[in-house]
Amino acid sequence: MNEYSNYFEYCVEVKNEGALRLKRFLLVLAYILFPVVLFSLLCMLRLYVLGCFTVLLTAILCFFTWRYVQIEYEYIVVKGEMSFSKIFGRRSRREFLKVRIHDMSMLAPYKDAYKSRADSIDKKYYAVSSIKSPDIYAAIFKEGKKNEQAVVLFEATSKFVRLAKFYNSAIVVENPELRY
Repeated sequence: MNEYSNYFEYCVEVKNEGALRLKRFLLVLAYILFPVVLFSLLCMLRLYVLGCFTVLLTAILCFFTWRYVQIEYEYIVVKGEMSFSKIFGRRSRREFLKVRIHDMSMLAPYKDAYKSRADSIDKKYYAVSSIKSPDIYAAIFKEGKKNEQAVVLFEATSKFVRLAKFYNSAIVVENPELRY
């Protein structure tokens, strides 16, 4: 295989549900209340001229905070090493996990017996658009100096499963129901 066929990149956008929906609602509420409270306070202090800055300050607040509720997860496999990144508002990216496929002890669909095995592990990383997605895979690996077990949940594609089988076929469980 050449280096282009050993490369995989996939990105999923987190769906607006659960805690993310609550955070978005609270931010929109803050965007409404902030200018109202600020303008009222400035009027009470008879600083009417400074009221024109309320719109500017609200725009700055929106610009710097809304990206934290526009989250995407990106998975990249290069030379057998899988890295997971969290992307905020399509502007800033933070890599939060890097693990070699060869070092994984299980790579299977997040269903049935595999689900219970993954749920038994305390340290979990999430990189899914929704926990209800049918394409979720669980990867168990050892992490840190103490070699503690950890699990990462992510959405797999058939191309990724084929590539993972190339690097470590003993631990990969295929799922014929993958959508992509």
